[in-house]
Amino acid sequence: MSSRITLNNPQRNDFERGQTDTFHINAEDVGDMYKIWIDHDNTGSKPGWYLNKDGYKTIFCGKVTIIDNDRNKVYAFPCYEWLSVDEGDRQIARELCLSRASDGTCLQ
Repeated sequence: MSSRITLNNPQRNDFERGQTDTFHINAEDVGDMYKIWIDHDNTGSKPGWYLNKDGYKTIFCGKVTIIDNDRNKVYAFPCYEWLSVDEGDRQIARELCLSRASDGTCLQ
């Protein structure tokens, strides 16, 4: 498990409607990934977000793609849920899995 990584690009307004945000980070090696945790702090004007199937914020979480250059692997974590206290199931934090078992738990 890695420590929490806060995504922030000081040169732009992150996570806005119609844009794709890319962040380059250096992190400790955690091996092959099978799940991630994503959330936000619910601050700012209209802080809820939903990422559609193309990764665009339509004010929803479609997928999060992580490219591991050291291992030459790409991980795509589907979501397709709101991250909002005002929309959907009103959750602003989610566990995203590469794949899930029938009981909803993450498969390794």
